[in-house]
Amino acid sequence: DATLPPDSVIVGKRKLRALQALAASVTIALLGLAFVHFTQAPPPTPLRRFSFAPDGFNQNTSVISPDGKSILYVAANSLWLRSLSDESAREIPGTGNAYGGFWSPDSLSIGFPVSGELKRVSINGGDPITLCGLPQGFSGGTWSPDGERIVFSSDRKLYEISSRGGQPQLLLDAVGEARPVSLYPHFLPTGGGPPALVYSAAIT
Repeated sequence: DATLPPDSVIVGKRKLRALQALAASVTIALLGLAFVHFTQAPPPTPLRRFSFAPDGFNQNTSVISPDGKSILYVAANSLWLRSLSDESAREIPGTGNAYGGFWSPDSLSIGFPVSGELKRVSINGGDPITLCGLPQGFSGGTWSPDGERIVFSSDRKLYEISSRGGQPQLLLDAVGEARPVSLYPHFLPTGGGPPALVYSAAIT
């Protein structure tokens, strides 16, 4: 017989089978734990419920910021921001008599109509900037995902303008007497492709 090394351990067949069975059981248990860990759904995020009703609040004008941190709304003839983290609210200076607003894609600026003009203002302060005059009326605006353009509806038409201001360019108008009512345009992200513009319309 071959000589075994001095530190060798001789295990009997019966004991070897027991060790093999134990190792198999441990392996199966570990596989089961791994399966549960990787397939179990994460616990649901608890919902936070709150309500607010400041003086002159217009619920039809409230818009959540793209980053989900603030609510923009009209109250007491001005634009207000309400934080969703601590529920504090503050008025945006220079937005008196505004009757609605829409967010820039980075959640740092707001476009809004007031006194026949379309303006923008930073949520961090500063005077509003006039972008253009509104041809007539206003029924919604939207910022392009790249932040470079604004599309708005006015006088039942769609217009486009640079987010830095300029002359509005007509995007959509009726042909003949039938005129589409274009309301509340909105850019949709398309996963890196060309952005899609949607709006509501009805022939009158």
